[in-house]
Amino acid sequence: MVESRPLPRLAPLILHMMAVVPPDWRFLFIGSSKSVYSVGKSKAIQFHKNSGKLELLKVPKPWKLESPEDESRLLTDARLYYEVLRDVEWIFKFAHDGILCANSAVSLDEWLSWSWAGAFRKAHGDKLSDTGGLSLRRTSVVRRILSFQRRQNNSEPEDAWFRKRIAALPGEKVASNFHGIISAEHVFPHEPMGYHVTERSTWPDRGARTNKKMKQILEYCPELSMILNMSLVEEHVPVDAVWERKWPSVGAKTKQDGIYVVKDDNDKVKSKGLIYPPQPAPLPLLHS
Repeated sequence: MVESRPLPRLAPLILHMMAVVPPDWRFLFIGSSKSVYSVGKSKAIQFHKNSGKLELLKVPKPWKLESPEDESRLLTDARLYYEVLRDVEWIFKFAHDGILCANSAVSLDEWLSWSWAGAFRKAHGDKLSDTGGLSLRRTSVVRRILSFQRRQNNSEPEDAWFRKRIAALPGEKVASNFHGIISAEHVFPHEPMGYHVTERSTWPDRGARTNKKMKQILEYCPELSMILNMSLVEEHVPVDAVWERKWPSVGAKTKQDGIYVVKDDNDKVKSKGLIYPPQPAPLPLLHS
C-alpha cells in the first residue's frame, strides 16, 4: 500500500486485508512521515510489525509522495523492484479506496497464474483491466518491462502504463472485463472478490442508491462501509457532474454513508432513510 495522507481508515483497512488474504502474504506500507506515524500508532499494527508480517516504510529518497504523479514515478522506477522489493514475485496493490470481501468464494491465490488482474472501467469501453488501486501484479514481468522501457514523466498513470505493456508481451495473461474479479466505477459483477471505490465518481452508481441494491451489496460485503466515506447524495447528481466529484480532505465533514432515496416512475421521492450494514447475532448469555 502506498499512501502519503494520514487517513483514519488506513490501519483498520490494512488489518482487514491481512485477515482476508492467504496467511503467507506479507505486507508493506510506504508513506510519508505523517501517514507512517498515523498507521504505526495502532497496537494491532505494532503487533504485526513486530512479528514481521508488516513493514512500515517512509518513502526513501530520491522518491517523494506529494501527488499521484509522484506515486506513478515511484512504481515505474526499476530501483524500487530491485532494492525494496528484490525478493518479491507477486504484488497485490491496494489503496485507501479498495477492499477485499471476506465472503468472497474466490481466493487471491487463485489469480497467481495471471500477470496482471484488477478492476475494470467498462464506462471507458476498455476490455482490459487497468485500475491499479486494487490489482495483482507479477513482479518478474514488471521488471522485464522496466528493463527495456521507461515511463515518461507526467504521462499516463502507472497502472494504465503497465497494463498496456504487459498485455502486449507474448504469453502474459491480463484480466479482461469478462472475468469480473473486482467491481469498480460502474461495473458491478455478482459477488466480486472486492470493490474499488474510485475517486473520480460517486459510488455506487445511481442504480445502487436505491434501498434494494445497496442492501444486497452490504449484505455480501459489509466491510465495504469501511471505505464508503462519501455520502450517497439525496439530490439528483447529473451524470456530467459525477466525474468532477472529489474525495473530501482529511478532517472534512461529510454525511453518513448509506443514505438512500426511493423514487416513483415520475422521479419523485417516495421515501428516504438510512441503510446500515448487517449486524451480527447477539452473543448468548453466560451463566455462572
